[in-house]
Amino acid sequence: MKKLFQNTAFIIGFWSVIIILLVLNIIPSETNKFSNIIIDRGFPFLMYREGISSNYSTYVFWSGLVANIVIALVCSFAVGLSFKLIWSRITSRQLS
Repeated sequence: MKKLFQNTAFIIGFWSVIIILLVLNIIPSETNKFSNIIIDRGFPFLMYREGISSNYSTYVFWSGLVANIVIALVCSFAVGLSFKLIWSRITSRQLS
């Protein structure tokens, strides 16, 4: 496992997915419901909602935050492993 985290291809795949999902979670999506502007954040699960109105407050969805973190870790680990596998096959073909 220690060698896995020292592999360059794994690191590139792992961190690229983390960065992409982080950016997708930060980008707000605005909706206009009944003259109230509602700003949602979170991908694939909603984790933050803020309303720009006097009768709408801010909500943090902790279950969405935890689910987004788990999905980011699992997906980035899977992409990192696939990058490592593809890179090892490319380099083994060049050596033979």
